[in-house]
Amino acid sequence: MPQAMFAIIDGLSRSGKLLLGKVLLGSSDSAFQYYSGNLERLLEEYYFNSDFKKNEESFSQLLRLQLVHTCQDLMQYRMLSINPSDSSYYKKSSLYATKLLYVDDSMKFEHMPSLQEKFFVTHTHESILFINNALHNSSIFRQISSQLIQSILVVIRNTPAQILSWYSRNYLESWVQAQTLYSPFRLYPVEFINQELDFRAVKQVPWFMNIGISEYLVSGELTENDVLYLDEYELIAVSVLYLQNTYLDFIDSQKHVEDAGDNPILKPHIVFHEHLHDHGLQCINQIYADCQISGMDNHYQSYLLEELNSARFGKQSIASNLSKAIDACRNSKIVDLIVNSTQRYKHLLEL
Repeated sequence: MPQAMFAIIDGLSRSGKLLLGKVLLGSSDSAFQYYSGNLERLLEEYYFNSDFKKNEESFSQLLRLQLVHTCQDLMQYRMLSINPSDSSYYKKSSLYATKLLYVDDSMKFEHMPSLQEKFFVTHTHESILFINNALHNSSIFRQISSQLIQSILVVIRNTPAQILSWYSRNYLESWVQAQTLYSPFRLYPVEFINQELDFRAVKQVPWFMNIGISEYLVSGELTENDVLYLDEYELIAVSVLYLQNTYLDFIDSQKHVEDAGDNPILKPHIVFHEHLHDHGLQCINQIYADCQISGMDNHYQSYLLEELNSARFGKQSIASNLSKAIDACRNSKIVDLIVNSTQRYKHLLEL
């Protein structure tokens, strides 16, 4: 690699992006993991904002500057956290884990290892539509990505586990009118009628809830009366179901691209969360091969494998997650959608 670059991990919230980030940090080619919401917001604006698309030069310059400035900050050892719970915590860096980099007040910058040919791990959330759109429709984005993005990975997790995990995070609270200033999501005016949202004074929701509800209404899988009475759990379920289908559709589309002999720039690599837990080192080595990066040393390998748990997070956990997800749902149509999505996921998982 001629200079420091980025490895982007995309997936739904709670899909295992941080775990996959730790996998990449095992490579001697990597340096730090960090997260900023700026990249995904830029890609979201390019996807939805027609004015942004008309002025592609402005979009490309904003994106380039975001990547370049972030890269420079990281190469100067800025943007690292001292919070052990944060994805950017410096002890989670490969430099620390594999070389036990010692940092204190006496450490001088000229003694720090060079990061000139390292890559940095960053994340985007629910952004595969945005990334794929920019890769295929923006020649400037393709040019920038070929020089500044080392690889793109997409991690996906079984549908019922995603629904249960999202619901446990109480996302709806940050969409309440009085709390929207603090929401981590870009919010849009609600485009459907729902009693739960009215009761909770939710006037704005993320894009995927509006579009998910709309698509299920158009397809006839839900009626306006169904939507009116969806509770908080079912609203979250519909959001996850729609997003999960976009990722499953993307995976299917990648198979067709391969069959056609097409090789788009920076073709994203797909990682199933369950494969990481069930196949451990075999899956990790395949990820390294796909990304064309160096493998990990034995010390880091032992540390990482301790985090994998096939019983709790592997393929065998899908049945119990499905049972819990169904039990929490009142609407039989949502239950059918969850079952169908889970079956589709398991089919792709077994290919």
